[in-house]
Amino acid sequence: MYPLVAIVGPTATGKTQLAFRLANLLKSKLDISCSFVNADAFALYKGFDIISAKPTVQDICSAKKNLGENFEFCQLDVLNLEEISSVSVYQKKARKDIGKIQKLFRLPIVVGGSALYTNALLDNIEFPATNPEIRQKYNNLLDLKGKDYLYQLLAKKDFASAKTLSSENVRRVVRALEVIELTGKPFQASLPKGDYFYKPTLVYAIKWPKDILEKRIYRRTVDMVEKGLVAEISQARQRAGKTARKAIGFAQTCDYLDGKINQKQLIDSISLATFQLAKKQYKWFLRDKRIKWLEIV
Repeated sequence: MYPLVAIVGPTATGKTQLAFRLANLLKSKLDISCSFVNADAFALYKGFDIISAKPTVQDICSAKKNLGENFEFCQLDVLNLEEISSVSVYQKKARKDIGKIQKLFRLPIVVGGSALYTNALLDNIEFPATNPEIRQKYNNLLDLKGKDYLYQLLAKKDFASAKTLSSENVRRVVRALEVIELTGKPFQASLPKGDYFYKPTLVYAIKWPKDILEKRIYRRTVDMVEKGLVAEISQARQRAGKTARKAIGFAQTCDYLDGKINQKQLIDSISLATFQLAKKQYKWFLRDKRIKWLEIV
């Protein structure tokens, strides 16, 4: 059985291009066939082709010519824009895809920069169930007595978990209390332990110099606008649910469509937001010492 390979890291670093280059090299030199699994939250959505910078139909067709007709890029276009994405559902479906790839004696390559999704897929994580009534109970306490009361309640129930959370992160505090009441176990018992689900797993990330990455992001944003970003969001905006609306570029393009900003402001605002995201992603992935960084100099 082949190992599982993942190419993760900040947006606009060239993860998908690297994955295709690696797959072509493995096929030509070692006759190893590969298939991909998407781990980008917004590439899951049908109709988000440009804004998510997902591979095009031409990219997939070209890959099939080079890598064989059995090549697949799984977990693309699996959600309608109205649907709310779920990390736990993604985990189950993506792992099912990996199982199919491995049964065909192909090498699975996970590609994406959505950290919650990559962690859910690669790490040994179980997602506790949810209970709307329990969650509402703690949200009501939050409204009545405030975030500090709720945080102290968590500290009484699970001091170790409270130490890892901030009282400002009320969503996580509420979730921790919900999980503790549901499972009878500390919240930390449900958190990742730094243990890969698949063994062996090899994870790589690309690091560009800051100034070059900023230029890459700007060029990609210009390219997105030239390829029809505005038309894509114009068609999607009425149907997009609250998860899809979080895609960087969605709100900015809606502002452009409403006449609030011009095209230059559109490009500048998307570029800035994307670069800010890239910096956050870099800090997140840098904490994982298992990742091997491919530094561009």
